[in-house]
Amino acid sequence: EALQALLQKPATRTVAMESLLKVRNRLDAAKLTPILQTSARSLLADDNAAAELGFRLASSFKLAGLEDEIEKLLLGGRLGSPPLHVSAIRALREMNSRHVQTLAKFANHSDAAIRDEAVLALASSKSDQAAPLLLKLWPDLTWPLRRTALDRLAGTQSGAQSIVKAVKSGAIEKSELESVTLDKL
Repeated sequence: EALQALLQKPATRTVAMESLLKVRNRLDAAKLTPILQTSARSLLADDNAAAELGFRLASSFKLAGLEDEIEKLLLGGRLGSPPLHVSAIRALREMNSRHVQTLAKFANHSDAAIRDEAVLALASSKSDQAAPLLLKLWPDLTWPLRRTALDRLAGTQSGAQSIVKAVKSGAIEKSELESVTLDKL
């Protein structure tokens, strides 16, 4: 109740949330999730500075209940700056978002930071749809992004299967697979 009171007051909310972020590894996140979700939701509805803190909360505490709201913010055009887009996409990645189509849209973004985070989010996703979407983007990816994507994809069963299929079909060259990736496969 004391924490809830601190998080509801605008004067103490930001400091309290920053403090929670600093000690998040020592907290039982499951018990705090309802309170944090409510607070993060109000931050996401506020100005961009508050929304950035909301994204950090959602990301750090994996507040999956905010996934749809974060996707709407990404698609709605309210987030002006690339760093806010990156924070929103990172939050979706950290909560293992099921919105892989949205992530794929941002994987083609003209801003490199947004594109890189979206590719990382797709590659990290456990969704069966993520790997095929990522492999469609393959020709447009830089070598560092390809290496990161391969490493992440190889860590999941569906991703590893997609890599094998892509190599067999010629979509990915065998020479692109590093020994670490081959070991995972």
